[in-house]
Amino acid sequence: MDDIDEKRIELLRTKFYVYETEIIQCQLTFQNRTVTLNVRGLLYFYLNHIIRFCLLKSSECSSCALEHEKNKVTLYIQKDISILDYVDIATELTRFVYKKPLDALVHSISDKLVSPLETLKRRGVPVDRLLKITQRQKEQQQRK
Repeated sequence: MDDIDEKRIELLRTKFYVYETEIIQCQLTFQNRTVTLNVRGLLYFYLNHIIRFCLLKSSECSSCALEHEKNKVTLYIQKDISILDYVDIATELTRFVYKKPLDALVHSISDKLVSPLETLKRRGVPVDRLLKITQRQKEQQQRK
């Protein structure tokens, strides 16, 4: 695919971190004015050259945010979300890697995030390393 950014793929492979967080904030700058928003409960959109803010239920907002620094990519996921929205995560990852993300790709990634590792292995997805980590974690818990 021509739209893929290979450097960013490599960053995800080598320097990708995931953290839970209480709240996600973003800053919007428009016409030299910066506004800080809590993603939980707020959505913005651009209409007739004016930024308007709409209050929404938290379930209608993004449950994660991706932050890219020079040599590090961090995905922050909100703690208080009762059901994790894997489409949100897939959207963030796809936007990071592709110049023009495809909806079909977002849903394909989301499907993989939701699927059990054994199912992915059956489908031919290379998950052996993840299965070994999962097995080690189970063994450590049994020892306790």
